[in-house]
Amino acid sequence: MALALAIDIGTSSVRASLWNETGMRVGEVARRPVALSVTEGGAAEMDPDGLVRAVAECLDERLDSAGTDACQIVAVGTSCFWHSLVGVDGEGRAVTTLTTWADSRARDVAARLRRETDERAYHLRTGAMLHSSYPVARIAWLRETDKLAFGGVERWLSFADYLNTRLFGICATSISMASGSGLYDPNSMDWDDAALELAGIARGNLAPVRTEPLSGLTDRFARRWPALAVVPWFAAAGDGGCATIGSGCIGPERFALTLGTSGALRVALEVASLPIHESLFAYRIDERCWVAGGALSEGGGVLSWLSSLLGLTLGPELDAEVGAMAPDDHGLTILPFASGERSPGWRDDARFAVTGMSAGSGPVAIARAALESVAFRFQLIAESLREAVPEAAEIVGSGGALRASPAWSQILADVLGMPLLVPDSDEASSRGAALLALVATGDARSLAGIPGLSGRLFEPDIARREAYCAAARRQQALYDAIIK
Repeated sequence: MALALAIDIGTSSVRASLWNETGMRVGEVARRPVALSVTEGGAAEMDPDGLVRAVAECLDERLDSAGTDACQIVAVGTSCFWHSLVGVDGEGRAVTTLTTWADSRARDVAARLRRETDERAYHLRTGAMLHSSYPVARIAWLRETDKLAFGGVERWLSFADYLNTRLFGICATSISMASGSGLYDPNSMDWDDAALELAGIARGNLAPVRTEPLSGLTDRFARRWPALAVVPWFAAAGDGGCATIGSGCIGPERFALTLGTSGALRVALEVASLPIHESLFAYRIDERCWVAGGALSEGGGVLSWLSSLLGLTLGPELDAEVGAMAPDDHGLTILPFASGERSPGWRDDARFAVTGMSAGSGPVAIARAALESVAFRFQLIAESLREAVPEAAEIVGSGGALRASPAWSQILADVLGMPLLVPDSDEASSRGAALLALVATGDARSLAGIPGLSGRLFEPDIARREAYCAAARRQQALYDAIIK
């Protein structure tokens, strides 16, 4: 039996797991929590070397528990959060912190770039937006605000690239990581010269794009993990792409919805090139596969924040109370932008707002309104996706916030007007990374031929549609009044 070792690197945890060629997990998952440091000024940073240690500890644990299964590992696949950025010196040492998509300190620089640049042309070339969540804006911001730190950087890397330098001594990036940077043209599969100019860097300041797998760990790690010493490590793919593949959403028939701290709605397509829709992101997963869709800064994070303010305890009891309420019965209108807006408007300056409050507005009603408000933002993404792929008839969900809330799952199915399958397993990103690796080695069938997932199906209740449509129109009117 051929197995792939999947490494799933997120902003809240790192995981390591084994998967077979049919997309079934073998054994348990090794996990390590990791810390994201967030400040009121907009920073969202991680310690890159601490994250490397977390990856190594996960691999230690999973390989130690694998026993003889470790001999069956034929490939390593990696899922890593997109849009990360760390600057390294000529020796490959980190000289900046690792910033994530949630770091918004570049928002003013991003706004200026939008004013001074043909933003639409930039988007149609790169599939990315001129927004603080992308490395292109964060590099430009550091160049303008901290010339000393900027001058000490030899190369700008994603965390996946940085991990390559630590494990293999090789500075290389993947098509997928490059495609999520805002510095790359995914159709020509080359760095975009105009984007490099916006950031104020040259091609030599980025890791070379490598398509073939890495192999041959440095002596230190080869001794630590002999089962992986010469196994091919395939190029890291963005977590959103891996989650889409792991959810079984290959092709235009299904959308993949992820709802964790943040959210996204995507479709994965196996095509050589892709016309970029003006309101959707479009990144390459690898040479064969694309992912297109929209990303939300809001998700489970905004619910956690609200709950702490309102004195609510997240869990089944609160979810049952929320689920028992009728659609829009609260009469509230919320813009859920506690961390700014990404899709579809990509406004860094957007902020949380609520109208319709009265003396009778209770905490549970506010929580219900927040869940609905996020669903309305997903609906805007879905409308654009349906223009690009009108065949979609089902949504497959993943993410901790979605699995924890049947009430939210039903709201999303009702608002989007499509059946929503919430799988029993919540390892979509790991599964996708493993499948990409096993297909590349020839040990698994094509991605489209991998068996689907089982889980709970939430059917849309059409009777609720009218109430939700009226509430969504109120939300859009509020958005137009105070943000546009």
